[in-house]
Formats: sequence, structure tokens, C-alpha cells
Amino acid sequence: MPRQLAAPPSTVAQSTVMSLSRPSSTALSPMGHLAHFQHKELAMKMESGSVFIPGIYENQLSKRQKINEGQDIISNLPDFIIGHILSFLSAKDAVRTSVLSKRWICLWTFITKLRFGDRDHNSSPKKSKSSFLNFVYRVLHHLDSSSIESFSLTISEKYNACHVSKWISSAIDRSVKKVGVYSRKELNLSFHSLFKCQSLEELVWMMDCCVSIVPVPSFSYCLSSLTVLKLSGITFSCCNSNGPKFSNGPKFLTLSFPVLRKYETKNCTWSDVKGVTLDVPLLEVVSIEYKPVLLCASSYTKIKFCAPRLTEFTYIGYILPDTLVLDLSKAHIASAKIVPYKYADDTVEETGILACNFLRQFNANVECLKLQPSKFLAHAKDFVEDLPSFEMLSHLELDIVTGEILLALLQKTPSLKTLVLKRIIQFDMELLNSASVPDCFLSTLEMVKFGNFHGNEHELNLAKFLMENTLVLERLSVFPTWMLFGLNLENAKEKLFSFRKSSNLAIIEICTV
Repeated sequence: MPRQLAAPPSTVAQSTVMSLSRPSSTALSPMGHLAHFQHKELAMKMESGSVFIPGIYENQLSKRQKINEGQDIISNLPDFIIGHILSFLSAKDAVRTSVLSKRWICLWTFITKLRFGDRDHNSSPKKSKSSFLNFVYRVLHHLDSSSIESFSLTISEKYNACHVSKWISSAIDRSVKKVGVYSRKELNLSFHSLFKCQSLEELVWMMDCCVSIVPVPSFSYCLSSLTVLKLSGITFSCCNSNGPKFSNGPKFLTLSFPVLRKYETKNCTWSDVKGVTLDVPLLEVVSIEYKPVLLCASSYTKIKFCAPRLTEFTYIGYILPDTLVLDLSKAHIASAKIVPYKYADDTVEETGILACNFLRQFNANVECLKLQPSKFLAHAKDFVEDLPSFEMLSHLELDIVTGEILLALLQKTPSLKTLVLKRIIQFDMELLNSASVPDCFLSTLEMVKFGNFHGNEHELNLAKFLMENTLVLERLSVFPTWMLFGLNLENAKEKLFSFRKSSNLAIIEICTV
């Protein structure tokens, strides 16, 4: 008997479709018509490939799986795509892929992001440094990418600055866009080549637990593509082409960053420079932290920001007289945070005066102001009362503040909507009975938050003053300290709820979580 061959899956599928779509020659009942149309719809879906019938395509699927079994799909990708994938690895791990096969021997040379770290070379310190130096030079020598996205260097040992300079120059020759250097040891490296790199979009230079003296050109310069600048632990020393320092004495420099958006510095100073002007028309964020171990005469460099689009400003540290000038004539600052530190040689009064003078630069432009510690202002009451009005200020945060200083500041904020207090001190009955009501109490103040509430007399006096005089207050939120609990907390609640409210909409909430 001749052997019957099984129909191929495609034939089975076609016959199934035909049988499902073929109308019956006999008359159909209503239910039969419904079944017929359902079968016809299923047949159309099968023809379009939108439905899967078990058993029909299983053979085809298994054949495809067998064909793809054992194939190296990644190796078939173009070199530049594999290079892009390897760029997400550290340079050492990317080079390690060269042992996979002959195809992979040189693929790592197409990476566009270089990330080096000497801690990846674990051995004795002397061998580790030598191994790391040789490795970086070999990678840069064999690199096949004509342009690179980023160059990152993290070092924990001290290296000769000439090596690092050559590595960065190699990256600059390939039109690098991002440069990041992180060092735990002193690294006195010139910025000459970096300041000439017009492709540079982001520069991060962080000296951890050390200070590095970095020579910079004594002339004005412009980085046309730089959008992010983050520096830490750097003392810039101005120099010229003929020697380490210019011979005509301290001078003024102008740094032009036409597209810079973000500027962050930590413990950075200028040596033998009278003044530095930053021309930054698109700058949006400034963050300065200045808490050096020692202050010297060279630290008193006047730095001026010409930043008409500044929206966020943060300053933490020592405030030196006339060293930071902000040209904010056209700026609208959404948020400003000022955290003044008292230097060892300064009195508390001097620190308060410096803080007041610093605040003057924001009077007409800031919308949200966070000031801490505000206790220094208590020793400069006359200067606080002499401050101009903060016409745009709608949000004010203070940490430790006296009643007198608080009322003096509230008199300067006619548009205030939200007041946040970390702690109030010295608001006695005499002040409660004699204080004049600020304008914001009558028209704009809607939200007040009390932090670290102890339930003492001064805090309760302020709460009473607020509730009896704020006409549009919507919410008074009280956050008791962890020491206020049990019967003492209940007594404080009872007193708070007993105060007369000028606003019928005011809600008092005790936030114990």
C-alpha cells in the first residue's frame, strides 16, 4: 500500500480556512446562520495571521527556533552599534570582551564613553599605579572612535599631572562632550586645553578631601558649548604665557559661557585675582558651597554673575564682604536658599550684617526664600528693619528665629502666602500686645507651618497672634517635637483650639506623624 504523505502545515491551514468559509448547501436555521458567520470571521482572521490555531503552526515555529539556535545575534550587529553597547561598561570591562572571539578582538575600540578608575586594578600600590597608567595609554592609543561622548577619570592615588593632562588632551582631540575628573589626591593640572575645547558641554572636576591649585589663562575666554559646570576643591591661579603668574598684579577676568545652564562650586577660590565676571545669559541654576578650612587675603575675590534668566540660587557657607555680586535686574528667581556660616574670627553680629547685605540682592526678584540659620539676624535687628520690601516673595522658610526678627521680615513681605517656621523663640506677651499687623496678614497669608513645636509660651503667643489677625488664613499646621506627648500635648492642643480665629476658613491640624 503506497505511503500517504502528510499535508504540510500551509495546506492544512488552507483546507481549514476553506472548510470554515465554505457555506452549506442546505438551509440553515437562525442558530446555524450565527455559527456560519462566526466561522467565516475566524477564517478571515486566520488568513490575515491574527489568530493562532494550536497544531497548525507549531511545526513552523519549532523549525525557526532550531534555525536560530546557537546563533550569535549580537556579533552580527554593526561595529558602531556594538561599540555603543560596550560604552555602558567601564573601559576595563569593555576591553575584556576582546577574549570572546576573533570577531570581538577589536570591537571595544569603537566605544564612545571612556570610564577609567584606578581601583579596578587591584594589586600592590606600586604595581597598581603602573598597570593603570599603561592601561589608559594603551586604550587611548588603540581607540578607533573619531569622536567620543565622555571621558571620566576616578583616581585614589597621586599621579603626575602630565599624565592626566595628556589623557584629557587626547579626549579633547576627539571632540569630547563631557569630561569628569574625581580625585582623592592633590592634582595641580592646567585648564588651558579645557578652556579651548569648544565641543565641551559638561565639565565636572571634583577634588575630594584635598585642594588643587589649577593655573588658568590670564585673559578672558569663552566656552561656547558648555551647559554644566561642577567644580570642587580648586584654587584657580591666574597666569600668562610667559610665566606662572602675570607680572602686572591682580586683574579682572571675564568668563563667557553663552549656553551655560547649571553652575555648582564647592570650596573653590581664586588666587591673585581682583574680580571675575561670569557672562552667563542662559544660566538657570547656581549652587555655591564655601566652607574652606582657612581664609586668606586671596580669598576675597569679587565674583559677579550676569544672569538674567537665573531661577534657582543656593549659597551655603561663609559670606565674605562684597565678594559675590548678582546682577538680577531681569531675573525671576523661583527659589533662593541662604545658609550663612559664622567664621571663627567674625562676631555673630558681623555674620548677621553680612547676611542682611547679601539678602538685599534678592529683594525684588525672589519668589521663595529659605533662610537658615536665621538666628544671626537677631543680632542685626537694625539692618533687618532697613531691608527693602520683597514684593514678589510668596513663600518664606525660617529655622530658629526670634519674634522681633520674624515680625520685621513679615513687614517686608506684602505678598506672602506661605510661612514655614522651624522654631520660634522670644515671642513674649509685651510683643504680642504691641506688634503691628503685617499687610500680608490682611490679604495674602493662607498657610502657616510650625515645626519642632514644644508648646511653650512663646510659640503659643505667636499662634494666638496669627490666628487673631490673619483674615484669609486657610490652614495652621503644627508639628510637635517628639518630647511633647501625653498630657502636655493635650494641654497644648486645648490652648490652640481656644484661640479666636479671624478667618472662618482656618483649619488647625496637629501633625503627630
